[in-house]
Amino acid sequence: MWTMKRQGLVLAGVLAATVLFPLSAEAFSSRDLRQLTRSNACPGCNLAGLRLRGGDLSGVDLSGAQLGEAQLFGANLSQAVLSGASMPSVFLSAANLSEADLSGADLSRAYLSQANLTNANLQGANLRGAMLSGANLSGANLREADIRFAILNTTRFCGTTMPDGAVNNSGC
Repeated sequence: MWTMKRQGLVLAGVLAATVLFPLSAEAFSSRDLRQLTRSNACPGCNLAGLRLRGGDLSGVDLSGAQLGEAQLFGANLSQAVLSGASMPSVFLSAANLSEADLSGADLSRAYLSQANLTNANLQGANLRGAMLSGANLSGANLREADIRFAILNTTRFCGTTMPDGAVNNSGC
């Protein structure tokens, strides 16, 4: 009796979540998610709209992956390879992206508030309109990155290479 009641509650919860929080039209591929789980690498995968709060993806290879509108709050992506990844409107608040390779990635309108981007490679990345309030960009490489309209208040710059090649030490 308890099991049937519990299963009914779980089913009701899943149905409610589906109705209240539908996946985006560009939903992630469950096959790609399985590949990522097995091998910690999934270059070119479609993980758009993925929800993974606080997950450990350190050292993962997601180069060229589709991660648009993914919700990765507090995720550990330290030393991850995300070069050329498409990540518009991704939610990476409080995420650890230290030493990550984000070169050429599309992070337009990304939410990176309080993110750790220490020593991250963002060369040529599109950060147009990104929210970087409170993010730590110490030692990061932003050379040739597009930071137009990015919100940079309270962002920490220390040894940060800016888009024009100048080094910003204003937060040291």
